[in-house]
Amino acid sequence: PMHFELDLDAQGADLRPSELLNKAPGQRFSVQAVGTIPPTREEGTYAVNVSKLTLGVKADTLTGTARYAGGGKTTDFAVDLKAARLDVDALLLETAEDAAKQGRVATPENDPDRFDGYRGDIKLAAGSMRIEGYDLDQVQAHLLMVDDRIDVQSASLAAFGGRIAADGSSIALGPIPTLRPFTAKVKFDNIDLGQAILMATDKRILTGRFTGNVDFAGVGYSKEALMERLSGALQGDLFSGTLVGINLLEDVTKPLAGAVPFAK
Repeated sequence: PMHFELDLDAQGADLRPSELLNKAPGQRFSVQAVGTIPPTREEGTYAVNVSKLTLGVKADTLTGTARYAGGGKTTDFAVDLKAARLDVDALLLETAEDAAKQGRVATPENDPDRFDGYRGDIKLAAGSMRIEGYDLDQVQAHLLMVDDRIDVQSASLAAFGGRIAADGSSIALGPIPTLRPFTAKVKFDNIDLGQAILMATDKRILTGRFTGNVDFAGVGYSKEALMERLSGALQGDLFSGTLVGINLLEDVTKPLAGAVPFAK
């Protein structure tokens, strides 16, 4: 195999036209890689094995390994990356779905077969991560990709004062976002339910700590699609739970008392 070393500094590049990374000219972007290019058996195919990889993007640094093989009937890739901190909100451009919600023109690919032949193995670990405005800790994920299907082998993080795991979840990326089938198998361990609910509303509705499991399936993950096509079950235990601003005992006993003839 041919050995190579790469040291790339692309601080002056504008990567925003890629519609993936939110990296403007003057912002940090560097790649250091050491690896090999092995000989291939089939004409037109190629492979790259990276035994040491360091990516510096804006304020974040990722280290790990990677491999890629393509040119044939399949595109085979693997990445194993670690970061002390990862600000996903700062690194990625908004998705087409996000842009559409805000009235901007952005059309996702509508070819459901565009991922055919992809075979991926993705591992990511981050001490802390910021995503969609939320701060998460001890993030670990291992995903497998076959064609357009992403299967979660393992995924866990610390959030809302407890831990959340999503082992066994899956999603198909081929269809447009409103038609993507998914399964969500999520385990909650002692999370602060009041904090978690604030993801969906700014009103304090319920407090307490929750331990339990979610097993849902649906098609599309917009609010409208979830309301129409989500099915499954939620099971668990709520400890020290309180409905904020509601006195259940009084709300129930007053109507009952009024219906009893001898009640004063």
